[in-house]
Amino acid sequence: MRYDPLLWVENLQGWYGESHILHGVSLSVPRAQTIAILGRNGVGKTSTLRGIVGLLSRATGSVRMNGTELIGMPRHRIAYTGIGYVPEERGIYGSLSVQENLDLLPRISDRGMSLERIFDLFPNLKERRRAAGGTLSGGEQQMLSIARVLRAGPELLVLDEPTEGLSPVIVQHIGRVLNALKKDGLTMLLVEQNFHFARHLADHFYLMEEGRVVDDFAARDLDARLDTVSSLIGV
Repeated sequence: MRYDPLLWVENLQGWYGESHILHGVSLSVPRAQTIAILGRNGVGKTSTLRGIVGLLSRATGSVRMNGTELIGMPRHRIAYTGIGYVPEERGIYGSLSVQENLDLLPRISDRGMSLERIFDLFPNLKERRRAAGGTLSGGEQQMLSIARVLRAGPELLVLDEPTEGLSPVIVQHIGRVLNALKKDGLTMLLVEQNFHFARHLADHFYLMEEGRVVDDFAARDLDARLDTVSSLIGV
């Protein structure tokens, strides 16, 4: 068994234009584990994910996926290193049908999920497979956003606020799906404002404040660190 991290981020500095928004972020994502980044709005959580997948104006430091350096790599090549990114804004094509959205992304590996498995995880999408993406509910759009990335076959699934703005029923459904993927051995990195959702999914937590990681700990230590979590994210 390999114990080296699948993703390794070291001293990540990031900018939007002239604004310096990440200040030395370091974290690691071991294989077959789920890592959660927590923090209040505006502390750099989403920017960290965008820095990993090459979507910042400028980034320095090191981001290595399976040992391959991603800083400076063209954006279109980063997906082929095995990263599947589900952005906060979902990124589906509203004018295309559910089926067309699912078939659009290229396969990046032989891990690409079959339509049968996708529809088993997301039965709503099977029922609405001919509907345009833009006509779906917010929860269905989030399901489609996750599903289309799973079709591509990532080794690492990166999710930005997967439960934001969704009803409790949809949040529970997405939680069941992510737990099923975790049991299948998929490695995941997520940013999540909903602490109660993240605590039942993650193996390790990173806490951010003002563009920096200020603490990290394993899930088994969470109860002992609740005061720290509460002070930083207000739960």
